[in-house]
Amino acid sequence: MSKRSASVTPTGPQGSAPAIRNKRPSWRDPRIIAGVVLIAASVLIGAKLMASLDDTVGVWALRTDLSKGSKIADSELTVTQIRFTDAATADLYVSADDEIASDTSINRDLQAGELLPRSAIDAEPRQELIEVPISVESANLPATVRQGSTVDVWVTSKSAGASRPDTAATLVLPEALVIAVPTRSDSFAPESSKQVILGVPAKDSQELADALGVMSEGSIVITRRR
Repeated sequence: MSKRSASVTPTGPQGSAPAIRNKRPSWRDPRIIAGVVLIAASVLIGAKLMASLDDTVGVWALRTDLSKGSKIADSELTVTQIRFTDAATADLYVSADDEIASDTSINRDLQAGELLPRSAIDAEPRQELIEVPISVESANLPATVRQGSTVDVWVTSKSAGASRPDTAATLVLPEALVIAVPTRSDSFAPESSKQVILGVPAKDSQELADALGVMSEGSIVITRRR
């Protein structure tokens, strides 16, 4: 009796391929690793950028030009954010966190836009000054004299000349501070004389009285110190 081979008839559609299941992505997939690295790098770069923005320091800067001896007003200052290379350099300038007293004056000329250096601020408040107007011939006043200049006031005898060559000038106001040099804006004609307003320490009021008496009897010559 011959044996018949058993055959199995497929139950699915004839010729259909076996189903393939989608595999769950593995953490070892290079694409996932690359994505994680990119995200981490973006976060690191962003954090570094934000940190660098925080490195700026607010310092005072000048809105306008200021001359030596001028007092600093709040309206003449503005805050500027600066990134300094080190703390020592930043300490050379006045921080915006520092309050500037109303009687603070500077010891040199400063220009608009310049950072306010600590070295330009007078170490001590300027003493009380008496403003003294002096009229002087234009030829006896250096053209370089301006607000903030330090000058000496000399008096020569009006009778001095060829007949009295031995007459020496007298120094009546040494190291006087120029408060202002008014100009006439309503005329283009040359001025034969100019007015200079000097600041004399109040404690020297007696010396000022003596100087004014001498100036009334002679010709005034102003020299500038540099």
